[in-house]
Amino acid sequence: HGMLGMMSLLQDSRLTPRQSSHLDTARESAHHLLQVLNDILDISQLESGKLQVSPQTVDLPQLVSQVEALMHVQALAKGLALQVNIASDVPRWVRADATRMKQILFNLLSNAIKFSNTGTITLNVAGSAAHGAPLRTVFAVTDPGIGMPPATVERLFQRFMQGDESTSRRATGTGLGLEISRDLARLMGGDIAVRSEPGVGSTFTMSLPLAAVTAPMASDGGAALHPDGAFRALRVLVAEDHAVNRAYMEAVLDKLGHHAVFSVDGNGAVQAVQAQSAGEEFDIVLMDLHMPGMDGFAAARAIRALPEPRGRVPIVALTADAFHQARDLARESGMDGFLTKPAHLPQLREALARYAGAGVEANPGAAVPVPASPALKPAQPPGAATLMTTDRAIVDDLIQSLSAGQYAVLLTAFFHSRNPTLASLRQAVADASHLALCGHAHGLKGAAVSLGLRSLASLGNRPPTADAVAATLAEWINEIERQFDIAHAECVRLGYLDR
Repeated sequence: HGMLGMMSLLQDSRLTPRQSSHLDTARESAHHLLQVLNDILDISQLESGKLQVSPQTVDLPQLVSQVEALMHVQALAKGLALQVNIASDVPRWVRADATRMKQILFNLLSNAIKFSNTGTITLNVAGSAAHGAPLRTVFAVTDPGIGMPPATVERLFQRFMQGDESTSRRATGTGLGLEISRDLARLMGGDIAVRSEPGVGSTFTMSLPLAAVTAPMASDGGAALHPDGAFRALRVLVAEDHAVNRAYMEAVLDKLGHHAVFSVDGNGAVQAVQAQSAGEEFDIVLMDLHMPGMDGFAAARAIRALPEPRGRVPIVALTADAFHQARDLARESGMDGFLTKPAHLPQLREALARYAGAGVEANPGAAVPVPASPALKPAQPPGAATLMTTDRAIVDDLIQSLSAGQYAVLLTAFFHSRNPTLASLRQAVADASHLALCGHAHGLKGAAVSLGLRSLASLGNRPPTADAVAATLAEWINEIERQFDIAHAECVRLGYLDR
């Protein structure tokens, strides 16, 4: 996390093309290493029995649609088609762990795309209640890829197994994804099976006992997370024992225009809160959980025991430990929020705004520069860099469910589809086919909304009517092109993409 954080800061400095290329390689390697570590942590949690699923009421067709929109981008980037079919006997509302279900489906579909060069990947979702058994929902992922012989299929779910040696050398990955997926499916009361034939393709089938439930009550939407108002520099106390992480947090908070005070352990953090003088109170505490001596949990409890107003300072956990157990313990110790390392600019800015009452935007004097993209025309007029075209809640959820690296892969594939999408829209106008125009717009909307690109999703959701004149249609497509460029520039600025 220290490596990733410092590299994200280095990205904003002036680099030669050769240095930029070296940095890209280093970031890709670090993201791959993070994926390996996350997989090993999942395996460790599964083996120790500490990993638990968290069933909630889930809109199953919507979940499948979100998976389809994201994986459609990845399939399109490789020249493949993706077809999803949901049978009529599949319930809409079920009790399930949406995050873990997405993790499994992403893994199965990613593998299908990885080992296919042409044709159509299919995901069929259907119900099953054979021989009086309780209703199960079956997810079947079929690919027209290279297939596998029986001997390979037999050992496919073994640790670090990726097929034969030639296959593993052609495809990147940890070799842990299928084992984790099957273990997660079994943890949810289901299983994963596979049938395959060399040269024909493979079908991975996951069956889960998803209980149908009634639709949830409508929500009033809740209160806004960010208060209105001008920017206010904050005094931020950071409890962090690692020197690299302290240097990273100092640089990020300085870039956001805030003043940071550091403590190397929990005891120092408590003493700093106790000793704060009038007019120099801390607005928020960012608390690492695992530190020598007094850890973050004990420090939070000690701060909460202080008399007001000191004992009411907002405390946000800042840790590499993203397990549910750590989140629960953080809440029990009196913490208000939870951030996983490395805390990139958008996540940190939102946490400060939510818990410390900071303004939504960064200090204009410390704004993050927008790196120029040589492949795209200038995306924004002067002064427009603060406009937000991404939905941070969706982006944070994707990064939490997948990883920052996988989200970057999906974004890259989406922006590579920019020119073909625009060409398809303009061709539909030339052919006077409003049906084709709406179809392409719907595809754009689905991918954009699933990636958290709300401006593009909004445009895709509002195509001109069938009787619109040519000038209106051309203006609409030109605005889509402009929003593609703005969204790309913003994703680079926020650190979601390298360039």
